[in-house]
Amino acid sequence: MLKNEYKNLRILYVEDEKLIRDNAVAYLKRLFNIVFEAKDAFEAVDIIKKHQPHIVVTDIKMPKLNGLDMIRQIRQYDKKTEFIVFTA
Repeated sequence: MLKNEYKNLRILYVEDEKLIRDNAVAYLKRLFNIVFEAKDAFEAVDIIKKHQPHIVVTDIKMPKLNGLDMIRQIRQYDKKTEFIVFTA
């Protein structure tokens, strides 16, 4: 079980495949109180600017803008957000 201090972390999960995203978000919501989701990097950037999540879990391969390019873009103005990157 997570300590209460970790349960209040804001988490963003970024994945273009809906089924994978839905399953992961459902699991994360069991662990954390605040979980956001995005279907692509552009939506993720908007959520990051608005809600400032502590941790972003993102896929690398996404259409339009990949996960690594998204991180480079975010790092131009945000050095605090932590990123976890995955790929199939």
